Amino acid sequence: YFLTLNRLSRGKGTEIAVAACSELNLPLKVASVGSEVSKLKSIAGKSVEFVGEVTEEEKAKLFSEAIALIACSEDEDFGITVVEAQAAGVPVIAAKAGGHLETVIPGKTGEFYTPGFLGDFKTYKFSKENFKKEILELVQKNTPNT
Repeated sequence: YFLTLNRLSRGKGTEIAVAACSELNLPLKVASVGSEVSKLKSIAGKSVEFVGEVTEEEKAKLFSEAIALIACSEDEDFGITVVEAQAAGVPVIAAKAGGHLETVIPGKTGEFYTPGFLGDFKTYKFSKENFKKEILELVQKNTPNT
C-alpha cells in the first residue's frame, strides 16, 4: 500500500493522494486525524483505508510495509514525515515544492510530481487519460518488483 501521514487539514493536499489512489484503485492508508476527515472519506474509493491517529510504534509498522509515502503539501517548510519515511527506507512521492526540494533526492530517496498537475479532479487542466498514464508511470517506477 501507499501511505499518507499528515494532519488532515486544509492545505496538506491529502485529497490529491486520496483522489489519485481512488481513481486508479491503488491501496492507500491515510494515517492521521483532522478537520478534513469527513470530506476525504466522501471522495475516497474502496482502495483507501483511514487508520486514524497512530502511535510511534504503529507508524514504524506502517513505514515497514509501505510501497511509498505520498506527500502532497506544497507549503511544507521542512516536512519531518518525509524525512522519517526516508530514514525508514521508504521512498517518497512528493510535490515538487517547499521543504521537499531540500529533503527528497529524485531517483534515490523518491520522486517529485509537479504541483497543479495532480490537482483537484474537478479543476485540473489535463485529461484523465494523461493523468492515469503519468501517475501509473510514477507508481511503477517506484514500486518494487514482487
